Amino acid sequence: LMLAYEHVEQSADSSTTYTVKSRDISSFMAGWNGALGNHLLQANLRHDSNSQFGDKLTHVLGYGYRITPQLRTNASLGTSFKAPTLNDLYYVDSGGNHGDPNLKPEEGRNRELALRYDAAGTRASVTYFDNKISNLIEWAALPPTYANKDVDRAKYTAIGESDRMTLKFRKPE
Repeated sequence: LMLAYEHVEQSADSSTTYTVKSRDISSFMAGWNGALGNHLLQANLRHDSNSQFGDKLTHVLGYGYRITPQLRTNASLGTSFKAPTLNDLYYVDSGGNHGDPNLKPEEGRNRELALRYDAAGTRASVTYFDNKISNLIEWAALPPTYANKDVDRAKYTAIGESDRMTLKFRKPE
């Protein structure tokens, strides 16, 4: 069982041109991992209260099964939330690179399936994950400068084995 609380106060120098110069973020987290015979269970909840972007609840639910002591399979479903940083929103430098004060928080839905082997110092795994993210925040080239922008939707899908990973990224326009 895990319980946690985090509080962050962020502020910008008063000489900056940021529209919002400070914000508070409070986060409460609770998680539970358990094993019932060969069954492995996980449940996590997180509540973020952001003075600039409001409240958001995210979660992860996971299930695993030990096929043998060395071989197990896992599956999980979850959600994610990431508010833009003050720099993402308001950064400006002398070269004209800048943030975007209209950015929205990233929100995601995540799925993962895995098969893992671990015995006598040998580890191998095959993992499939599918992450769909709305309002992905990324730096984009806007010649001659760079700026933050929202990507309405993005999808990350990957299948990997051991230390090699094949990553497929699709970003709808």
